[in-house]
Amino acid sequence: MSVSHDTYDELPPASNPDGGGSITDVLVSLPATGYWALRGSARQLAASPVRTVLAVAAVVVGAVGPRALSVSPLVLDGLLLGGILGLVLIGEGRV
Repeated sequence: MSVSHDTYDELPPASNPDGGGSITDVLVSLPATGYWALRGSARQLAASPVRTVLAVAAVVVGAVGPRALSVSPLVLDGLLLGGILGLVLIGEGRV
């Protein structure tokens, strides 16, 4: 579809869909945005209790393991990283 230049000049300008908010507006809205993000993630974690418990267990074993277990640090680091990644993915509803 093409529009002539004359017709294009007659069209009303459209407003910015982003609103063009200032950095102050963004910073002021962070607490509310963070609250809703945490609330949504908590609901996603609660919706998958078995996966959540497994991910939390991996984080705990990975974090406490060096003091309590005689396992390779590489394995414990992998559990910690995998557990955190699992919690993020579950909380975001990706898994």
